[in-house]
Amino acid sequence: MKDKSGPAIICFIVLMISYLYLKTFEKQNLDLAVCILSSRQNFELRNAIRNSWFNDIVSIELGHTKTVKAKFVIGQDACLIHPENKIDSFGCKRWNVSLPRSSELTTFFMKPDNCNQRFNFVLNFYVKVMHGIVLKRIGIADIFSQLVLKEHEKAAMNVYFYDARTDEEISVTHFDGNNKGQERNGYSYRPVQEILLPKGYEFIIQLKLDLKLSDLEKLKAGINSVSEESHHGMIVIRATDQYGHLLNERTYVNYIPAVSFMFAVHSVESLKNHLELVLERDKEWLQKVDLESQQLKEEQKLYQDIILVDVLDVYRNLPQKVLAGHLWLEDNYVVKYVMKTDDDCYVNIDTVLKSLPNCSGTNMIWWGNFRTNWAVEQHGKWVELEYGAMVYPRFACGSGNIVSSEVHSWLVLNRQKLKHFQGEDVSMGIWLSGLNVQHIQDDRWQCKMSCDNDLLSLPELSPEEIHWHWNNSKHCATPCLPC
Repeated sequence: MKDKSGPAIICFIVLMISYLYLKTFEKQNLDLAVCILSSRQNFELRNAIRNSWFNDIVSIELGHTKTVKAKFVIGQDACLIHPENKIDSFGCKRWNVSLPRSSELTTFFMKPDNCNQRFNFVLNFYVKVMHGIVLKRIGIADIFSQLVLKEHEKAAMNVYFYDARTDEEISVTHFDGNNKGQERNGYSYRPVQEILLPKGYEFIIQLKLDLKLSDLEKLKAGINSVSEESHHGMIVIRATDQYGHLLNERTYVNYIPAVSFMFAVHSVESLKNHLELVLERDKEWLQKVDLESQQLKEEQKLYQDIILVDVLDVYRNLPQKVLAGHLWLEDNYVVKYVMKTDDDCYVNIDTVLKSLPNCSGTNMIWWGNFRTNWAVEQHGKWVELEYGAMVYPRFACGSGNIVSSEVHSWLVLNRQKLKHFQGEDVSMGIWLSGLNVQHIQDDRWQCKMSCDNDLLSLPELSPEEIHWHWNNSKHCATPCLPC
């Protein structure tokens, strides 16, 4: 009996090739596709863009000079945790806080252990205050001070506290062999002048020694184990290297904190009030999210300019939103160039189109205003937890930048392999740093609110300001000044 599967397979392959050909043939060719990263709740900003520079796109399409499409890229899922119940406003992690039973808390404790594993020491920590605390005492690990004094009998050990944002010194505590202080859970603590550190405050603890780095590297302990005590959610603490760069938690295993501190909770009553309202806040937030989702669906249906992507819509997920936007464009259009901008930006789309670089079909081009030697942030909104170097590769600032179709296709093809860093702009810089990309530097892509007459884009605007600049561009000599 003859096998009939062969012709069936061939027929299936022919049908699939025909389908893919027709799908590609059906795609509209675009000179420029504009991806506007937008947050779910930014209804007013999107309407300001629709009522301003989107009108220029309509005029361009009616004039048949260029083919342009602009879409807002929005995460379809909202964070369901009320902002006051989150660790920060940039992600979607719950702040798990509880009421301490003790009047004083310590950051670390150490206990004897018979394991033979070798431990290194960490001398520096970053701390973020989640609820107001009062700094009470500073401590040094007993095993650490013993090893230091064993190697260097007169070694001076000073613990510094710095404001993480300003680098201002808050306090300094001196330790030596004759001045150990109160012993508790493997650390010796000395009192300091009490300092109130409010919610949101960020600081650095740094232990400084008059030892060479080579001498310090010899200090390894093998007789203790260490753990963080329960801070009840009062603080977030992360180990750093000597330059202040956060250590990756996955590698922060065989380390002993050389320093610790004791603190008291400030305003216990306000903490109780917060805890009592956690469930009520989340319930109100869910109602707000449901209403927002309904408004978003109606907006999408009405204007047909929104791409809802399968991403949780928070700041930390901007790299995912960028890649999802590229994927949607790849599925729906054949593009020459793709532009990324934000929903708080004015874009001079006429000038952008007139300035598009000429390139052959094989060039990988990135056109923008590039930041170089940009320091990796260790705290705040732009804190970087994944990238290990001290500075980023060059990257284009976020008000507007354009990549050619070759870069666009590469991003789509490799999207599942690309690691996500703290923001979409630095992520693009890291992703493309190893490729032979032609960077076109252009200061007309404004990186901050500094209006120039020949600008291509302008960031950080209110809805009223977006319309104001566009109106000036239409009726006056410059978008920067009224007539």
